[in-house]
Amino acid sequence: MQKLINEGAGTLVVPGILPTGCIPIVLSQAHNAPKEEFDPKTGCLIKPNDFSSYHNNLLHQAVQQLQSKYPQAKLIYAEYFEAVVDFILDPIGHGFTNGHGALQVCCGGGGPYNYNSSAGCGSPGSTVGDPATYANWDGIHLTEAGFQQVANDWTVGSPPTTISLAVWTIPITVAPTASHTSPGMVVVS
Repeated sequence: MQKLINEGAGTLVVPGILPTGCIPIVLSQAHNAPKEEFDPKTGCLIKPNDFSSYHNNLLHQAVQQLQSKYPQAKLIYAEYFEAVVDFILDPIGHGFTNGHGALQVCCGGGGPYNYNSSAGCGSPGSTVGDPATYANWDGIHLTEAGFQQVANDWTVGSPPTTISLAVWTIPITVAPTASHTSPGMVVVS
């Protein structure tokens, strides 16, 4: 990020990570784990989510430190974790009406969470539901509807999470010495 700022980037959006204990691929691999390893409210794995939360806290602190060092830049930490947990706790209230909750895969091959590593999305034997009613596409990626819920949480949440800007429309000016000179947004991950 420092290099980008030094090259003239005025606004950087730095996304946190998803709650990894809620990712269907991870859940499928651990579906036989003892019940106490799962959060009773979300159905997600506790330890991977604790690690994700720890990572995001450190990342958010680092962004704040860089913001102090570079006050001329606008550094935005984009929180994914809480936005995803919100729709896992209330899938129907967020439009995920597939009847299986927010942890089921839209395009999968059966098995726990409709994820099967031998019949992944697009493979023979995989099935596809209506992506507008699922939060997760293929076991690791959110659907467009899932990302829309994250964006809604960022912009109109109650209250909005750490980011309160419509990140898709933030213009920045890239220094003429950079290889790309048109205005745009820089996302650092």
